[in-house]
Amino acid sequence: MRAVRRGAAHTLGLAAVAAVLGTAPRAGHAQTSPASSNLADMSMEELMNVRVERVFGAAKLDQKVTQAPASVSVVTAAEIRKFGYRTLADILRSLRGIYISYDSVYSYFGSRGFLRPGDYNSRVLLLVDGHRLNDDLFGQAMLGTEEVVDVDLIERVELIRGPGSSIYGNNAFLGVINVVTRSPAAVQGLEVSGEGGSLGSRKGRLTYGESTSGGLSVLLSGSLSDTDGYRRLYYPEFDTPQTNNGVADHSDSDHSQSLFGLIKYGAVSLEAGDDLRGKQIPVGMYGTVFDHPHTQNWDSHSFADLKYSLDMAATQLRARLYFDRYSFYTNYPFDVAPPGQSAPPVVIHDSDYSEGVGAQLELTRTVFDLHTLLVGTEVHDAPHLYQSEYGGTPWVYEFRDDQAVRWIGVYTQDQLSLRKDLLLNAGLRYDHYDNFGAAVSPRVALIYNPTTDSALKLLYGQAYQTPNAFQLYFAVAGLNANPGLKPETIRTYELDYEKYLPGNTRFSVSAYHYRISKLIEEVETPPGSGITDYENIGTVSSNGLEMELEYKPDNGVLARASYALQQARDETGQGLNNSPRHLVKSNLLVPLHTAGLYAGLEAQYTSSMLTLQRRISPGFLLLNATLSSSEIVRNLDLAASVYNLFNRYYTYPGAPGVPEDLLAQDGRTARLKLTYRF
Repeated sequence: MRAVRRGAAHTLGLAAVAAVLGTAPRAGHAQTSPASSNLADMSMEELMNVRVERVFGAAKLDQKVTQAPASVSVVTAAEIRKFGYRTLADILRSLRGIYISYDSVYSYFGSRGFLRPGDYNSRVLLLVDGHRLNDDLFGQAMLGTEEVVDVDLIERVELIRGPGSSIYGNNAFLGVINVVTRSPAAVQGLEVSGEGGSLGSRKGRLTYGESTSGGLSVLLSGSLSDTDGYRRLYYPEFDTPQTNNGVADHSDSDHSQSLFGLIKYGAVSLEAGDDLRGKQIPVGMYGTVFDHPHTQNWDSHSFADLKYSLDMAATQLRARLYFDRYSFYTNYPFDVAPPGQSAPPVVIHDSDYSEGVGAQLELTRTVFDLHTLLVGTEVHDAPHLYQSEYGGTPWVYEFRDDQAVRWIGVYTQDQLSLRKDLLLNAGLRYDHYDNFGAAVSPRVALIYNPTTDSALKLLYGQAYQTPNAFQLYFAVAGLNANPGLKPETIRTYELDYEKYLPGNTRFSVSAYHYRISKLIEEVETPPGSGITDYENIGTVSSNGLEMELEYKPDNGVLARASYALQQARDETGQGLNNSPRHLVKSNLLVPLHTAGLYAGLEAQYTSSMLTLQRRISPGFLLLNATLSSSEIVRNLDLAASVYNLFNRYYTYPGAPGVPEDLLAQDGRTARLKLTYRF
C-alpha cells in the first residue's frame, strides 16, 4: 500500500532545494568584474571555462543553444546514468516547466501549464535520430516503459520548447523531443546490464556495438523488463463488499521487451526498432470489472528508417525512406449480469493497428557562414488506420473501420546573420492532408548575441495538431464519431534570455504567451446525456515565466535549480484542470571519491492542480537519490537509486473514463543496476 508521510519529506525537501541554490555562485558575484561579461577582455583561462551546449533538433542544424530559435534543454547520457533515470518520462520530468502525469497505464507530457486529461501525447513530437515516433492511429508519443528505445541507448535528449511545425509538421505543437542514440563507436564491444528493485521489478539488456576502420558500424541491442507491481492497491471509489472492499489484488504488472539495431556504411544507414509492452490496469477504467486480473492493454511499435547523408563542403543532402507499424490490443471484462444475479464477465477486445510509409528529402546550403538555407519535402501515406471492438462467444463486432490518410509537406528555413551579433531565423511549412486540407506553419526568431555566450531571443511561432483516427471515427455505445473535427492550432510569443558565465555557470529566463484555438476535447453532447464525442470547443491561453540557474565546474559537480510560474485558462477565464501553477526543481551531483563515485539528489515540487470534478489534487515534493560509480571495478558501472525517498503520498488528477478523480502514485521504491562492458 502507498504510505502517507508528509511533514518530514516536505521539510527535508525544501532544505535540499535550498542547498542546490546555495551551491551555485550568485549572479551578482559572477558579474562583479565588468570585464567578465566581455569575451574580448577575458583571459585564455576564462575563455576555456565558457562552454556552451549545442543542439541539432531546434533548426535541423548543429548550433549553439544561444543561436537556436527556441528555448532548449539538453540532458546527457552521463546525467541519465548518475541521476538514475529509468524512462524518457523520468528524464523529461527533471526539466524546467515540464510535468508528467501517470494514470496506471501511460505517462503523459505537460508543458507550460498545458496537459489535458485524456491527452494522447499527440501535442508533442517525439523523434529518435530524426525519425518520427508518434503513431498514425492516436498520434501518441510513448514516454514510459512503453517507449520504443531503451533509455540506456540514449546519448542525449534535446527538449525544444514551443511550436516546431515550421520544419516538422504535425504534432510539433507544444514542443519537440529529439532523442539521439549512442553510436556503435561509443559502445565498441559488448555490454550486459541487469537490474532489480521494488515491486518485483527486474530488467536485462544485451548490447553490442562495433565501428571498423573500413567504415562499417553496427549496433544491436535487446531488452526485457518485468514488474509485478503493487500486490494490493486501495481505491475508495470501489469500497464495497462486492468489489473486494476497494482493493485491487495483483493487478498492476508491467511487461516490456524491445529490440533496436543500426547498420551504417559510409553515407548510408539503416535503423530499426521494435517494442512490445503489456500493462495490467488496476483502476477499473471505462466501467470494466474492478479487480479483474485480465484487464490489460498491449502496445507494439515497429519502425525502420533508411537514411542517406552526404556532406559536400557548405552543402548537406539528407534523404530517408521509413516505415512504421503500431498496434493496440485490449482485454476489458464487463459485468452484464442483471441486478442481483451473477454471471461470468463478457470480455470486450479493442484490436487496432496503423501502418505508414514515407519519404523525406532535405538540402542545406551555407554561404560564407552568414546565410544558411534549408529546403525540404516530405510525403507520408498511412493506408491502414484500422480500429475494431468486439466480444462475446462467438465474437460479435460492435465497431470495425479502416481509414487512410495521406499528406505532403514542403518547408523552408533561412538563418541569416543580419550583422555580427544579430541572427534572423525564419521558417515556413505547408502541409496538405487529403482529409483536412492545408495547414501553414510559420516561425520567426530574432536572436541578439551581445557576446558569443549570451543571447536575447524574441520568438514567434504557429503550429497545428490534427485530430487522430480515434477521435474522428471510433463509435461505440456512449461515444459518437465526429469526422468533421478540425485540427487545433497554437500561436506563441516568447522572450528568452540565456547567459553562460565563466566557471561553467548558466542562467536563463523565459516569458511566454500561448494561445490555442479549436481545442479538441471530449464533451457530452448534449450535456447530461451520458453520450460523448470529440469537439473543437474553443480557445485556451497560457502565460508564464521560467528561470533556471546551473553550475557545472570541471570537478564533476552539477548544481541546477529552476522555477516555473504558469497560468493556463479557458476563454471564460477559468483555470484549466491538470495544470499546476508552480514547478520548482533542483538537481545536485557531487563526486564522493576519486574512483568515480557520485551522489545524485533530485528534488521536484509540483503545486496543486484542479481535477475533472474541480476538486484539488494537493501539491507535493518528491526527492530521488542515486549513488553511482563507473570506476571502482574496471568496466563495471553500478547504480543504486531510491525514488520518492521519504515515501510521500501524492496524487494526479484522473482522466475521462477513469472512475478515480484522484489517482495515487508510487510510494518509495528502490533499484540496483549493474552494467559490465566486455
